[in-house]
Amino acid sequence: MNSVKLKTAYYEQLGLLLVNPSFSGKIKFEYNGNGQIIKMIGGFVSFYYPTGSGFEEGLFINDSLVNEVSYSGNVITAQDNYRYDMPGRVIDYKIEYGKLITRKVRGYDDNGTEVITDFQYEYSSNQIIERKDNKIFRTFYFEDDNLVKVEQVTRNYLTGEIMWKTEIVFSDYDSYENLLQGKYFVNGTFFKAFSKNNFRKLQKKHYDYIAGQYVDSGNSTMFSFESVVDQNGLVDLFETACN
Repeated sequence: MNSVKLKTAYYEQLGLLLVNPSFSGKIKFEYNGNGQIIKMIGGFVSFYYPTGSGFEEGLFINDSLVNEVSYSGNVITAQDNYRYDMPGRVIDYKIEYGKLITRKVRGYDDNGTEVITDFQYEYSSNQIIERKDNKIFRTFYFEDDNLVKVEQVTRNYLTGEIMWKTEIVFSDYDSYENLLQGKYFVNGTFFKAFSKNNFRKLQKKHYDYIAGQYVDSGNSTMFSFESVVDQNGLVDLFETACN
């Protein structure tokens, strides 16, 4: 796999998006002699733009972004240089037998102060509990070895009552091999790395527990596409030779 097309990517920090007209639409990979990815080229870089009330964060997509990857035992360390105005994040992924065990994110807040966030992953039948700094953060649900939903609840700070539920739903899976399975460190494809096959539809939904209904559920589809397979049986999300 020399590259992956970004039409399958999902960036949690996605805001206003500008695209360099010359952008290839791919993340390209470079490998070491052991066949391990050591460099990822292309992706999103954040920027701030003025609004009537201050500044908002957006993302610029281009081929100039370079993130390096290193390996030490069962820990993979990857850069995430999406911030143009300060050092990027560094993320340590501890992986055992193909399963993500912990994720340590070292980044900076808007004041340039270092912030470290720890994530832990607990596995059970068709489910993964993701803890953020030892507190339950999200739940991952699986069917047929594919991630079908990520669920996060928001509670009232004082009472602990659940106020909101956010769902990221992955569906319409094809039957082809996902070459990014287990590669949790590739920017924009973290959720995709949990699945055996390739999802072709992604929806994000918000449920209001007080109102007892989904909000804007009719406009929840973020993308949907068809799989195209080449003569070698490789789904067109991936390329074995860069163009």
